[in-house]
Amino acid sequence: MLTKFLSFPVLITLFLSVVSLAQIPSPKIRGVVTIEPSGTAVRNAVVTIVELKKSTLTDETGNFEFKDIPTGKYQVIAHLDRVPDVVKTADVTNGNLKIDFQCCQAKLRSRFRPSDHSRV
Repeated sequence: MLTKFLSFPVLITLFLSVVSLAQIPSPKIRGVVTIEPSGTAVRNAVVTIVELKKSTLTDETGNFEFKDIPTGKYQVIAHLDRVPDVVKTADVTNGNLKIDFQCCQAKLRSRFRPSDHSRV
């Protein structure tokens, strides 16, 4: 009879610890991708966590989110066609992490030099 009384509190303690662990949210990485200098949100930019080989696309407001990210340090890349990639380091601990990316359009260099064609 004594073992029944002792095992009941142990079972209750185990149950409560499992329930409390289930309520701990797993870390997320989220953020917004914009294009500078206008600050316009970028739709369909590819955001990648290199070490985890996870990628997602930004929505129509430039937002992205990765769920269930293990703790650790990661390189996160924002990629948009015809724009240089932006790389940031994410240090995920116990909480959520917000990383915003500002992509800048590359300045085009002209190969045409007027002095080359001025002689006729």
